[in-house]
Amino acid sequence: MKTIIELLKNHKVSDKTIFRLYIVFSIFMAAGGLSLSCYLIILFTRNWMPTLLCAIAIIAAFIILNWLSKTNGIIAKLSIQILNTVYIMLSFFIDFAYPGFILFFGLFIVIIFSIAIPLVLILLLSYCNIISLSGATILFCSIAIASIISVYCAGLSHWILKNLSPLKDWGEHRYQNYQIDLALYVVNGKNINVLVNFLYLVYLSLSGFCMIQYNAPLFSETLDAAILKAFLIYMAFSGMVKSY
Repeated sequence: MKTIIELLKNHKVSDKTIFRLYIVFSIFMAAGGLSLSCYLIILFTRNWMPTLLCAIAIIAAFIILNWLSKTNGIIAKLSIQILNTVYIMLSFFIDFAYPGFILFFGLFIVIIFSIAIPLVLILLLSYCNIISLSGATILFCSIAIASIISVYCAGLSHWILKNLSPLKDWGEHRYQNYQIDLALYVVNGKNINVLVNFLYLVYLSLSGFCMIQYNAPLFSETLDAAILKAFLIYMAFSGMVKSY
């Protein structure tokens, strides 16, 4: 990692650009790691026996290799080389992907809390028989309000990260202060606005493709309409804010 940074500096790349490249690369690596983890989980749930046998075979191979290395010098050197290679690869992945995981986790916390605020309020009012809303209406209200809160209430997002998230500085290690600073640097109204618009873009693209190609909704007509109307509310609110 230090070698890469020194190489970029030798080509007169600014520290700010290096930091941005590092963050982007870290996000891609973290996204790849999360995608691979989800794939392995799905693979295990669908075909748990072959996956389990494969894991057992890998563990058994390491045990046999470790046993043989005690009696054969060549195998011992080979096993050490394999372990060093695995260690270097894991260290490289952790060094680069860890900030990406922090960013994903920070955004995840902000989104969850933003959705939880209107959702809990609506469910509480429904429980008290003050209002009675359908599931699609609850989804519409939750998404619309959560989008607005997450983007235009950056102070609330920062307060959540500082006080309620596991990323806050517990005073146990100096790196905890760095990770909360990184999360606060990235989790701001502008970046969340890009994320929200990107999510809506992906949804509208998939929904539009399904409707045009197959003449069918992505989820259901009611749910698709709820998400679409929530996006329109968000766009209208954003336009109103920008006008002033």
